[in-house]
Amino acid sequence: MKMVKLASAQSLFGKSPSWLKTSDLNYPSRLSYPGVQIIELTPEIATESTRLPGEFHKDPADQIIVATARVMKYKLVTSDERILKYPHVKTVA
Repeated sequence: MKMVKLASAQSLFGKSPSWLKTSDLNYPSRLSYPGVQIIELTPEIATESTRLPGEFHKDPADQIIVATARVMKYKLVTSDERILKYPHVKTVA
């Protein structure tokens, strides 16, 4: 099983997410950190994010993050207490 750590745009690109443009994703040097991979938001992940089992909070970004980890069968590296308490995703604190 792979592990994934979802980093903020600011930590990856060195600027506020409001400055992040699609063209920034075309620069391989910005994505050269070991293990960094862009994962497409597929219809399967989008659907899973709206149908997470059990009780999960309504933050759509967290729903997509958790759904991505579930669909890709990744362990999610996070310090987010709400995600760590959610029993339907494998996590590493």
